Amino acid sequence: MRNSNNLHLAYAILAQSLKTGTTISNVTLSGYIVEGDESKNLAALAGLADGTDITINAVTNLAHVRKTGKNTDNCAGGLIGYVNDGANVTINYSSNYGTIQNDNGSSKAGNDNAKTAHAGGLVGGVGGTLTIENSYNANSVIVNYTSTSDEKDMTTHAGGLVGWATGTVNISNSYNSGIVKAGNKKVGTNGSSVSYAGG
Repeated sequence: MRNSNNLHLAYAILAQSLKTGTTISNVTLSGYIVEGDESKNLAALAGLADGTDITINAVTNLAHVRKTGKNTDNCAGGLIGYVNDGANVTINYSSNYGTIQNDNGSSKAGNDNAKTAHAGGLVGGVGGTLTIENSYNANSVIVNYTSTSDEKDMTTHAGGLVGWATGTVNISNSYNSGIVKAGNKKVGTNGSSVSYAGG
């Protein structure tokens, strides 16, 4: 999944998009962030990481993150929503204590494209390269995807640290202690419905 660089596709408490050379250290985030149709990627720290040499160090998220609406191929995460193709991110000594929930749904009838929704305790999805060290998630990660149309396929992914990845992910000295759940409800008759969840 290649996400556009347009900022309207990413929402967060601190930054919409992280660019090359960004370093964020010693930050605590709190509150509640909820977003609907306008955003594909949602997180407390940054909706989208779209550059190289991005470093997140000693960042704690206490905020609850909830993605709603009818967008497809979307990600929700505690710190970063999506690490874009070609991006390189390192997360070190960081944690998530907020609930991460992706309640995305679709009601577009006649759409033959596959639909996906993802959520991760630290990062929702990875297309580039992500390294996680000495970090953890301590709260629930839940994906609920509801379709009310005859879409081709539906897939949901939920992970304690990373929800979904097509890129490279390296994890060391890190763990998840939260509940992880992925599910979907398909009302239409076409296509398949599959969910994946991992700690």
